[in-house]
Amino acid sequence: MLQNIFSRNLCKDKRGFILLEILLALLLLSAAAATVHHFYCFGLLSYTRGSIKTDLHQSARASMVKITSELRWAESYHVHSSGSQIEFTLPEDPRKYTFRLRGQDLEYLIDSTVNKVAYDIYVLNFIPSGNHTVDYQITVQNSGQEYTLFSTVQLKN
Repeated sequence: MLQNIFSRNLCKDKRGFILLEILLALLLLSAAAATVHHFYCFGLLSYTRGSIKTDLHQSARASMVKITSELRWAESYHVHSSGSQIEFTLPEDPRKYTFRLRGQDLEYLIDSTVNKVAYDIYVLNFIPSGNHTVDYQITVQNSGQEYTLFSTVQLKN
């Protein structure tokens, strides 16, 4: 009989959740959601930075490959006084070839035809070093990230 009284009282007192229990559950759920959101934002920021870095590296490498492969076969060349432009000719070809920096774009001109090679180029500097050798520097920059590459081209002609 005593057991029946206690079990009946316990059943009657259980009507639902009290306000404190609901608030505690909401607090735990909010903390978990804030943690997940923080990790998501950190991952997104890391992805964005990595993407910018990859684009800059690709732009710089594409510039280096194009300049080296074209300039290697030059018969004669002239570096503009600013150092950011080089004009050259190829053997048995009357056309004039030019690499230049216009804004932040590296352009490759064949006579008057302009081809965009790369973007986000901050510095392009050609330095004639004698003995048919040209040193050059390319600096790419975007969103506070900057990378500089140096190379030397030995002209074959």
